[in-house]
Amino acid sequence: MYRETLTLGVVPNKRSFLSMVEAKRQKDCFMEEIRKIKASIVEIVDIDDICENGIVCEMDKVNAIVDKMKNRKIDALFFPFCDFGEEQVVATIASKFTVPILIWGPRDERPNTDEARGRDTQCGMFAATKVLQRYGLKYSYIYNCTTKSEEFLKGYETFIRTAAVLKSLRTLRIAKIGERPVPFMSVMTNEANLIKRFGITTVPISPVKICNRARKILEEKGKEYIKNWVAVIGDSTFLHTGVNSLMNMMYNKATGTVIILDNSTTGMTGHQDHAATGKTLQGDPTYAIDIPALCRAIGVKNVVEVNARDIQAVEKAVKEEIAKDEVSVIITKTPCVLLDKSKKPLYQTHTDKCKKCGMCMKPGCPAMTKNADGTVSIDDTMCTGCGLCASLCKFDAIELVKEGDR
Repeated sequence: MYRETLTLGVVPNKRSFLSMVEAKRQKDCFMEEIRKIKASIVEIVDIDDICENGIVCEMDKVNAIVDKMKNRKIDALFFPFCDFGEEQVVATIASKFTVPILIWGPRDERPNTDEARGRDTQCGMFAATKVLQRYGLKYSYIYNCTTKSEEFLKGYETFIRTAAVLKSLRTLRIAKIGERPVPFMSVMTNEANLIKRFGITTVPISPVKICNRARKILEEKGKEYIKNWVAVIGDSTFLHTGVNSLMNMMYNKATGTVIILDNSTTGMTGHQDHAATGKTLQGDPTYAIDIPALCRAIGVKNVVEVNARDIQAVEKAVKEEIAKDEVSVIITKTPCVLLDKSKKPLYQTHTDKCKKCGMCMKPGCPAMTKNADGTVSIDDTMCTGCGLCASLCKFDAIELVKEGDR
């Protein structure tokens, strides 16, 4: 699901002495295609007003292109090669930005002969990427496929998604609570690099300050104010360190609700097993800790287990538990969809039935996209087949069109 527009700078380029007619033919073809992909969230900034036919082939146009792209505050750059291209132009423009870069050119339809020379697009892409590497620039690359091929469409859309994620990370502020434990060097971050590359600021926060602030809020607004607060943690992290905090809540006679997202794996670091999965890291069978029983053993009286995909049951559990003046634990149980190799169901939307109410967007599913007219679409390459959207739609605008094995 996309919440904001991605501004994409598109800079078609060609070799100055190769055919402009042929380059324009290629450009018209791929521009027609990319304008149809994620059109509701991608704003394309072209160079039609700067270069002949909107294709750059000379260094004297570089400054004007850079100025336009900076003024439009582009989030990503796409360099389509209409033929061999101009590697100096591409590298010079790319070096002026710190945004995701995509390189691609349409495959030549015919090979070179003694009488005629083709576009040599692939050679030009190799030359340009070599120069980009010398500049120390990172880039994404779609291999030299045809414009209307599935490989190009999939590669372009994947780049758009990646760029959208990176855009959402820019200007992010990360709270760094306490010091990094000495043994965990793998989680060390170069904070200056985060600021330079992504505009992400790391703000150190003392645990003492957090405790003092929490006490002040409690004194000023009372216990009722914080009853609606919940703590959310995964099953693996709960067993790793969260169980200690739950013990402290019980020991200190706290009030609060803890939601444990139990997906039967360690999703954060690569789907490793943990102490509640029944398998060791080597995959051997072992004793599986019973998380609900563990919570009760600590002293938690209110332990509720619900299916994570049952929205009504989850909402009911949250409302009931936060109303209590004691510690509650809600465990939402559903195995991680990335580990489920069974054939998934297939859903599709009917825009003619869609009332644009937005209920199907509530779960925040990345497969759901709002169209320009307010209706929704399902990206079947990202859909896991959970059926949440269909269960929330009261107008039969989302239909199960193919059964799965789940």
